[in-house]
Amino acid sequence: MMFGVVLWSDNTEMKAVVWCEDQGELAFLGPEPGSDAGANTFESGDLVQFELEMDGAIRRVRGAVIVAEAQFPTLARSLLEVGNDAEVIANAGSDEERPDAGDVRRKGIVLPFIRRRPVQPPVGTAQRSAV
Repeated sequence: MMFGVVLWSDNTEMKAVVWCEDQGELAFLGPEPGSDAGANTFESGDLVQFELEMDGAIRRVRGAVIVAEAQFPTLARSLLEVGNDAEVIANAGSDEERPDAGDVRRKGIVLPFIRRRPVQPPVGTAQRSAV
């Protein structure tokens, strides 16, 4: 069993997108064969418990039940804001364009590693050989 939070739902289509506690890819909930239509209506922010099933490369929610309604009502918006901030940081070209490190730590944004050129040995130095 796994816990997750509903980020988006469409109750007319019986579909939802769930952010899982394992922090992996998002999981998708759809109508299950033989289920009572409308037995569970999910709203953004609901804490749910479910079985996770792989369908090829897609994670599917099975047997979801609501543990607590509206437990995390602002989570989807918060994730979107952090994602937008991270994109700004990742796309900043120079150090001057990057946000202050203190601001980044307070928001909990993960900064991407800057790709550096590999270090080359000085010209004329002997390379060690594995013997």
